[in-house]
Amino acid sequence: MIGVSVDQDKSALETFAAAHHLSFPIARDPGQSVAGRYGTFKFPETYIVGADGQVAEKVIGGVDWEDPRIIAFIQDLIRKGEGHGV
Repeated sequence: MIGVSVDQDKSALETFAAAHHLSFPIARDPGQSVAGRYGTFKFPETYIVGADGQVAEKVIGGVDWEDPRIIAFIQDLIRKGEGHGV
């Protein structure tokens, strides 16, 4: 997992990450070039990428990552990816 932040203020991003105990790397994209390439229009947006490197799902807005449907979807992607050497 990697986060991409469009925040202009680096210290605000660092404060947010610390307050929410985020342990994954977060890249900064204040110019929103990555967001533009992916067609992001509302924040947050999440892109779940499969083992084949293709976007398997795009989630617009917040999501409950502990929802059993989300967990089952991710587990299914992992199982499918095992055949790709993931």
